[in-house]
Amino acid sequence: MTFYDWISEYKNTELPIGKLARHIYLDPKYPHQITRWDDLKQYLKSINLHQDFNEIRHAFEYYQMDVNIFNEINK
Repeated sequence: MTFYDWISEYKNTELPIGKLARHIYLDPKYPHQITRWDDLKQYLKSINLHQDFNEIRHAFEYYQMDVNIFNEINK
């Protein structure tokens, strides 16, 4: 599961994660294959999105926890 797949599930949520999800979902240039924080950070820097770095980092950490749980369950 990519970060795009995971975050897209929140696009209708009225919380900060929903705002982030809508931004990513509607961005035609967002690289859908991202699964690593370093790749996401590089993309965010390329579009000059620095102000929400901590919020995005927290969302990515939740994504990683979900992926780890999913992988453990499906061993």
